[in-house]
Amino acid sequence: KIKHRKMAATAFDLAQRSAAGHARALAMLRTEAKNNDADAFAADFFNCIDRVLLVFKREPSVERLIEFITKFISERDAEIDFDYDSFLVQFLEHIISFAGAKDKSVRFRVCQLVSRCLNALDEEAEIDDEIWEGIQKAMLLRAGDKIPAVRVQAINALSRLQDPTDADCPVIREYTRLLAADASPDVRRAALAQIALNKETLKAILTRCHDVKDDVRRQAYTVLAEKIGVRALSIADRIDVVRTGLGDRVAIVREACLALASKAWLPAAGCIPGLLSLLDVENDTTVCADLVRALLQAGALPTPVVPGSDALSSEDALFWRVQCEQAQTMDTADTVLPSAASLCALLNQYFERESEADDVEDRVQLQFVLSELLAIACVIDFADEAGRRKMTTLVRESLLSPRLPTAILPPLMRLLAALMPDEAERVRLVAEIVADVREPIAPTVVTAQQQRQVDLQLAAAKMAVLEARQEKENCVAREDYAGAEQWRARLEAAEQQQRDLRDALAAPAQADTSMAPGPLSPTVHVACLTIVEALLAASHLSLRNSSLANLLTTLILPAVQNENASIRNLAVKCVGLCAMLDKEFAQAHLMLFLQVAQVDEPLLQNTALQVIFDLLSLFGVESFAVEQAPDSEQRHAVISVLVRYLDSEAEELRTTAATGFARLFLLHHVSSPSLLARLALCYHNPATEEDTSLRQVLSVFFPAFAFAARTHQDLLEQALVPCVHILAAAPSHSPLAALRTSDVVDFFVFLTGKPAEVPAEARGELGVHAALALRLANEILTNPEEEATVSYCKALSQMQLDTFAAEPLAALTAMLADLQQSVDDKAAARHLAKLAGRLEGDGAAPVRRTRKTKSEAGPEESEEEKEEKE
Repeated sequence: KIKHRKMAATAFDLAQRSAAGHARALAMLRTEAKNNDADAFAADFFNCIDRVLLVFKREPSVERLIEFITKFISERDAEIDFDYDSFLVQFLEHIISFAGAKDKSVRFRVCQLVSRCLNALDEEAEIDDEIWEGIQKAMLLRAGDKIPAVRVQAINALSRLQDPTDADCPVIREYTRLLAADASPDVRRAALAQIALNKETLKAILTRCHDVKDDVRRQAYTVLAEKIGVRALSIADRIDVVRTGLGDRVAIVREACLALASKAWLPAAGCIPGLLSLLDVENDTTVCADLVRALLQAGALPTPVVPGSDALSSEDALFWRVQCEQAQTMDTADTVLPSAASLCALLNQYFERESEADDVEDRVQLQFVLSELLAIACVIDFADEAGRRKMTTLVRESLLSPRLPTAILPPLMRLLAALMPDEAERVRLVAEIVADVREPIAPTVVTAQQQRQVDLQLAAAKMAVLEARQEKENCVAREDYAGAEQWRARLEAAEQQQRDLRDALAAPAQADTSMAPGPLSPTVHVACLTIVEALLAASHLSLRNSSLANLLTTLILPAVQNENASIRNLAVKCVGLCAMLDKEFAQAHLMLFLQVAQVDEPLLQNTALQVIFDLLSLFGVESFAVEQAPDSEQRHAVISVLVRYLDSEAEELRTTAATGFARLFLLHHVSSPSLLARLALCYHNPATEEDTSLRQVLSVFFPAFAFAARTHQDLLEQALVPCVHILAAAPSHSPLAALRTSDVVDFFVFLTGKPAEVPAEARGELGVHAALALRLANEILTNPEEEATVSYCKALSQMQLDTFAAEPLAALTAMLADLQQSVDDKAAARHLAKLAGRLEGDGAAPVRRTRKTKSEAGPEESEEEKEEKE
């Protein structure tokens, strides 16, 4: 017996030394299994395995033993007489019995062995139902283990025990729970790799594309590429996957998304236009263009492809346009870019098709194709003067067309700007076009009798010219120069009469001045304002320009009072663009924008808010200050009005206000700690939990603002206590009453510290924990019974003491005894005791950000798990 046990130990010893010795060690074990009693061999084998279970660290020798055990279990030798099935059952029963051990190393190795052995078995292998259920139960328990490494191995062990056809499969249910709620990114990544596919798990996988950890996001894209076909996703899901992946801030995630598109989706679609047909190019043009651009830059199209121009689809047009935009950087301009003349002919062809189309879907597609062709026209070379003239004529005639769709106006105006770089000339031309669109010339209606009279008059004038010319020539032949001079005068009179008749025939009928022109139709009004909006957006001229001034007084300002909300909205945009061209005009019309923002419809309120913040960002808050005001609040009354929108019930208005104030802070136009406190509360307010746009904007703003300059952190340090006071004063029915003060305090502690993620050379003088600590200490001593005292004490225990100068460190040490005497709360006392220990050791605690936005779904690891990790 001792001899056999030594033989098993020798085989294990050989296996742990080198993977090259596994074949010899396997032969030794198989010989022992053949020549020895089955129970005795199992006891010897399990005796060796039990020693492996005690090692938690991923030592190479232990990993080689795990691999060796897996090989013995899965690689069966048919030449020896050994019951592998019975031994497998014994083996699984033996190691499963240790699944609930107190030692984390045993739990980890048990899950690892089960995982390796089950996944190494071939497809035909069978396991008794009782053993199957025992493994499943044990591994499901370990999937909730407190050690992340154990949970990862349990997830791998459960891989072959899931049934995607069972709606109530406990393994898939556990995988889904771990994906949504587990704190460890390693666990979420393992669950992504192992989860089977059905409708419910597909949703969980797609959600991980928004995970907070870049490794998990990359794993999600890898799983989509390896397991899920492009047609298994809805169009909305495909668009979201591409938008999220290509727009990710981390390069490895962008590369994973590009690999998904180029190696999985593109071969399935056949070509780039085919891939675009699986998306929605007409409604998500930017996302589709970014995808095509990324594919071209990655070399997915070795040679340029110009689609046929006879029947361009929306996908073909977008593909062609992106190729043309990329042509300058890829040296393929001669192959891809069309000539100005050919493109002008193509545009004429599609304008005619669009005007003749009756089906709504066909018209939408043709309008999209026209927009892409006009974008192509903006990048071609107009060195050919003839081509430039043709294109300019086409643009003018298109803008004058009464059936021109509004969607075509912006690209037409961009093309006009490319054709006419001179702003003054372009403004003059657009003013003429708008005048013609507003008051088209009515055609002259001539009756048959009137036409006959005109023809007779023209014939008589022509005969008079011929007669005078003949008589003049006869007089010259007779050398009657006096008579010739008389006939010359008659000839000039007859020719003038002929010209007057022709001019009168060609001139338009005079308008009836007794009747005033009727009001513009909404369609014409919208078209005119859209043209002017596009013109103003690209203009840098002063409002002193006569054409701009005329458009402002005759078209834009009257439209502000129009009954149609869409027309008023365009008019407010145009007035805002005019205000950005002239500071005095902006100051004069600020009250108009404020009035619209307060009393008009939500659409116009949002537009007016955007205009106001644009003007404040451009000219500064002081440009709109009230002179000789008694205090700062009245001096900056516009800010006081705008702050109210942070509490608006309308999501769009809230987001616009928060975005505007964030921009004003970054541009140093405002520096109010109380306003910064309002923004922080807006970010944490439970009422904004579903407002992902607002949360995303502020989650980017606060770190960018705080770590840009020391003065910004000074503002944040001053904003903390007012922020906490607002929370304390919140009534019970307010959403702020449900907000934990500790979350807000921890957030400010993070922003006022010296973060490790910022490069050392960029940190400079960052870090104001010394001032913040003294402020919080004074606040505690002033009101020790305050509800926020525990949060303040916790913040003090988290301060980066290594950033303190000698004087504030000594001051905090001197105040510590008073702090400990003044607080009665046990939790606060514990935090102060921790601070006292750190002050004695002069250590620095790491500052960890605890707040995550909902768009960054995926919790961080708990402190307990971090301490357990090795």
